Amino acid sequence: MGAGRARAPRPRGRRDRARRGLRVGPRHGDAARAAAPGPLPATYPAGACRPIRNQGLARLRSWPAADSSRPALQALARFRDRGGIIKGIWGIQKGVYFQNAIQAGDLWVDLANDTVDLTRPPVEVCQLGEARFEEVQSFERFAEGARIYWAAEAYPNHILPAVAAVLPVILVFADGRARLATPTTLLPRNIRLDFTLAEAFLRRSPWAARSLPGPLLERLEQDAREGSGWFAAAGSWGSPLAAAAGPGDAGSVIDAERQRWQQLNENAATRRFYEIVRVASTPLLAPAGEMPAD
Repeated sequence: MGAGRARAPRPRGRRDRARRGLRVGPRHGDAARAAAPGPLPATYPAGACRPIRNQGLARLRSWPAADSSRPALQALARFRDRGGIIKGIWGIQKGVYFQNAIQAGDLWVDLANDTVDLTRPPVEVCQLGEARFEEVQSFERFAEGARIYWAAEAYPNHILPAVAAVLPVILVFADGRARLATPTTLLPRNIRLDFTLAEAFLRRSPWAARSLPGPLLERLEQDAREGSGWFAAAGSWGSPLAAAAGPGDAGSVIDAERQRWQQLNENAATRRFYEIVRVASTPLLAPAGEMPAD
C-alpha cells in the first residue's frame, strides 16, 4: 500500500489492549512527576490534559517502527512511516469539553481521558467520528465553549486596540481573573485569514456590543495609569487604553493591523507572532491562579 493510502490501525474489538499499550507513563505520584517533561499541576492528572497529550505525541513521533516492545506504539509508528497522519488536535468534545487529543488517521486517541473525571479510563481510542469532536474555528465558538467548560464570560477586546485584531477576546472568570484568551489554533488561523475572524467577533457577533464590568474596567484604567500589572509586562502593546471604544471602532483597528502585517518580512512577522503569544500568556487581571486547563 502506498504512503498516500496509509490507514490507521484499527482496534477491532481490542480497544482495552490498545489503551494499555498507548499509556505514556505512570499517571500518579512521584513516578509521574519524574517522567513528565515539565512541571505538572498539583492535582495531576486532573488539569494536565495538554502536557499528557504532548508527551504522548512526542513518543508517537519518535518511536522506532522496528521496536516491538510496545505493539500499539509499533503499529502507529509503522503507520506514521508510511505517510499516515499523526497530529495533535484541540477543540470541543461532546459540545462541552475543551480537549487535547491525537488524530491518527481516522482514529481519535485521547491519552488524557481521565483529566476531568478521574474515574474514567486514562486512554480512549475510537473512530474520530465517534468522539463527537469539533475543531474550534471561530472566536464565537471559543466564547461559547469557555462559558460552558470554564464558566467564563467573554467580552470583545475594544479597550486594547494595539492587540485587538489578534487577541479579540477577553475572558473573565468567576474568581475575578481576566485573560486575553486566544487558542493557539485560532491565532495563526486568524492571521492567515487576514484577521476576518477577529473582525467578525468584534463587529458582528452576539458579544460585539458587550462592555466589560465597571469594576474590572476601573482596575484596568488604574493599572494603565500606573504602568503596573499587565501593562508593565505588555509595554507598547498596552497603549493606549480605549475605555470608551465599541464595535464601531473595530474596523479601523483591524485595517491598521492588516496594513502592519503586510509590511513585515518573514522574520519580523515571526517575531511579532511570538510577541503576541507572550502578551496573551500574561494575565490581564488578578494573576492569583492558573488559566483553566484546556
